Amino acid sequence: MSTIYSSWSSVAYGSGTGSFCYLKDPIDPTRNIVLYITGDEFSWTTEVDRGVFNSLGRSTPIVVTDVVKAMTSNFTAYVLTAADEAAFDLLFNSMRALLLQLPDGRQWYINILTIQKKLPPGAGAFVLIDMSVVEVAEPS
Repeated sequence: MSTIYSSWSSVAYGSGTGSFCYLKDPIDPTRNIVLYITGDEFSWTTEVDRGVFNSLGRSTPIVVTDVVKAMTSNFTAYVLTAADEAAFDLLFNSMRALLLQLPDGRQWYINILTIQKKLPPGAGAFVLIDMSVVEVAEPS
């Protein structure tokens, strides 16, 4: 988890329901947007590359490990308007490290790996966005 380097967003709240987060461009704060999150939680996973070797004469394996890999997350967000979708597309297409910031101050520098957009049935969200993200180093 990172220290807060970005001021709180001045983006106006829309009429979305449930959890939300800020998706920020650390280089150009005019691109900051609000994403509404479906579900109640963010789930982060990580792994360690390791080799497990069973050796003759040992009851336990020998484990050789590397560094802990970056955290990854998959979640679904939504935006409320075509303008919000265009703003999200601008951030995604920039391919920059972005700041994902929760209202309580927790935040991660991320890169969006994949997205899948879905048009929801009925009223409410303009477009649902399934995202896969990876935590990256803070931009310098």
